[in-house]
Amino acid sequence: MVPPLIEEAKSCTIVKKAVSTKHKRNAPSTTKNNAAPPPVEDMVAFVDTVFQISDNLTTTVKAIMKAVGAHFGVAKLESGSKLIVRTRLINLTNGSVKPKDATSQLYAVVDRIFHEADKNTISFRGVVDSVIAHFRLSDVNEETRIKIKYRLTELFEIKIGTRIVYEIS
Repeated sequence: MVPPLIEEAKSCTIVKKAVSTKHKRNAPSTTKNNAAPPPVEDMVAFVDTVFQISDNLTTTVKAIMKAVGAHFGVAKLESGSKLIVRTRLINLTNGSVKPKDATSQLYAVVDRIFHEADKNTISFRGVVDSVIAHFRLSDVNEETRIKIKYRLTELFEIKIGTRIVYEIS
């Protein structure tokens, strides 16, 4: 004779729960965009700046898209933002739209780099590399190099006090 508890245990089915060691797929991803898209006016102004200072022979649309996304703290631009950037670049390249002047933004970046740098070891190439890194580009054009050199000359003249101001009478 089998005790009743054992008989009851034989008739029960045991269900095993599978325990997974993998991460759950529903966990929030760190690569997704949770930020709001940047304002259109700011995006257009930054695209104009990057278009003016970048080397147009080596800079690609994809590089400019990455620079815009990085500037606004977005891992990947949404399709609407990509369309705005692409349309603005096409219009700038075709010459149907004049870019907004980027000299003031460039000078602000050069000023910041100059004031943060060690004045005894600062070099033109180092400042150019810092400007390239700031705008997240691969290179800058010759006109931008000339503007950077001009601004650095102004800043050094002001620093050492040799700047001569001519008065027109």
